[in-house]
Amino acid sequence: MRGNRNGALRERIIALAHRHRRYSAGMIYLKLRQDGLIVNHKRVDRLYALAKLQVRRRKRKKGPYAVHNETP
Repeated sequence: MRGNRNGALRERIIALAHRHRRYSAGMIYLKLRQDGLIVNHKRVDRLYALAKLQVRRRKRKKGPYAVHNETP
């Protein structure tokens, strides 16, 4: 019973994570609440971590190399 309930929720979390790649566990929890599911945020955090999901870090954009004027 319990595994089945978590399994359905886990599939829903994975689907949301793939659709919204920039959403962390907290945002996915809010999306689930918007859809009408009453779930515990700690449960969503745990299932998110068990699915090995994480937000992709954006690479830092480096600006052009600037030559600094050295004052004597």
